[in-house]
Amino acid sequence: MLGDLPPEILFQILLFVPPASIPAFQQTCRKFNELSQPLLWRYHCRTQYKYWKPEHDIAAKYAQSAAKTDWKQLFRSRHLADVAITHELEGILSVQTGRLEKAEKVIDHGYNAKDTLRRHLNVSDDAEDVLARR
Repeated sequence: MLGDLPPEILFQILLFVPPASIPAFQQTCRKFNELSQPLLWRYHCRTQYKYWKPEHDIAAKYAQSAAKTDWKQLFRSRHLADVAITHELEGILSVQTGRLEKAEKVIDHGYNAKDTLRRHLNVSDDAEDVLARR
């Protein structure tokens, strides 16, 4: 059934799949694996991350052909940085000792940390640690 859909429709469906679920989702239909992977991962890099370290030269990468950049690896590296930053931030909020060292680890991520920090800043007012995050 899914295999009967045109590639453009399948690609649009994949755009709604969370990035962490894409590999499992692609196993549901062989045609999903045949879609343009660089375009998919470039889309997720563009929509998930607004701020990039200057050495990524992200504007130039967006301007060139998607196939010239390993977008999946770039997305993966940013995602792993997000996980590490979130871990340090949770440690800062939950434990009073070692906060300076944890803050330095976040700072070491430089401009790449901005998206993660902004996401953690925008918590709901009923979150347990809303004041600490803001």
